[in-house]
Amino acid sequence: MTALDGWGGQDGRPGGGPQGEEAEILADVREWELRPGAWGRVDELLVAMTTALAAADHETFADARDALERAAPHRIGTRIGDPAAGPVPKLVREHLDRLVHDLRDPHDRQPERSGEGDGVVAAD
Repeated sequence: MTALDGWGGQDGRPGGGPQGEEAEILADVREWELRPGAWGRVDELLVAMTTALAAADHETFADARDALERAAPHRIGTRIGDPAAGPVPKLVREHLDRLVHDLRDPHDRQPERSGEGDGVVAAD
């Protein structure tokens, strides 16, 4: 049994691969240009979605997905001195790729890492 069992994909929830709304939102994120602080929030939401997916937590996944959709860039003028908007940072792109992979292939899901170099070594 996987974390996706029972998620049909027809009602906006993940199924066997990125479905409808999820696929569209995640594809859009790759094209966004945001200020650095906004990318931090996007990264938090991607991690929350990945964690919820692994735990089969439908409600948390949907809440994070909806918040991610609301985080999309808006065409609002900037003030002098505001940080420049930029493309997807490397870490955010890695989390985005991980989520897309987990949605496509639930049998090859890897747990989210809490931190690099935490001293834990997996036994063979």
